[in-house]
Amino acid sequence: SASVTVNMAEFERDKAERRSRFVSKSKHKIGFDKKWEKDYKWLVPVSNEAGEVVGMLCNICRLHNQPQRNGEFYWSRRPVASLRRDVVKAHHSSDQHAQA
Repeated sequence: SASVTVNMAEFERDKAERRSRFVSKSKHKIGFDKKWEKDYKWLVPVSNEAGEVVGMLCNICRLHNQPQRNGEFYWSRRPVASLRRDVVKAHHSSDQHAQA
């Protein structure tokens, strides 16, 4: 699948706002793994201008412009910044993904 490029200023501002609400103390391995694209065909990496993967989108939720239960558009319009396999796995079995 093709990569998507985002406006980094907007992305970083959005990420900082989310971080201020939630600070994780977990020991998860963080960083995009290309193998996830084989396991999850719908996964779209989002890159910054330097080509580094900084987020993820769901091609299926994007296609159907599917919101989450809370009305947010992460995965469909707004990239998810948590580059963790458990986050990808959770989206795969989410209501948002199933409804799309």
